[in-house]
Amino acid sequence: MTHFPKEILSLQNLKQLVLEGNPQLSVDEIARQLQVLPKLTKLHFRNFNCPTIPESVLQLTQLEQLIISNSGVKEVPAGIAKLSRLYYLNLNDNQLEFLPEEIGQLQNLNVLELQYNRFQSLPEVLEQLQKI
Repeated sequence: MTHFPKEILSLQNLKQLVLEGNPQLSVDEIARQLQVLPKLTKLHFRNFNCPTIPESVLQLTQLEQLIISNSGVKEVPAGIAKLSRLYYLNLNDNQLEFLPEEIGQLQNLNVLELQYNRFQSLPEVLEQLQKI
């Protein structure tokens, strides 16, 4: 993908969006544009350059599934707790070493995928996630 197709923004009933990326495209800019899609519940970014989950993604509070894989994510911000509807979070193939305590606030989270990151041990905060 060399650019974000603006035509997507006219799809008001869109529920799922999967984007295979390009390291030159900005996840932050794309997510800001997606604010106009009120029914979006699943968002998948793969192969982007995204060192942290942008605040604009955390504003998509209707998300139930978030996948940001193979994108160089080094940090999950505390604002992840804003995604209270999230039941599936996939952060595989990134560069994570730890998770913020706030991830424990995601009480609807059923699936958390963290394969191929840089964890030395499982984060203690995972004990707070009762549905996993």
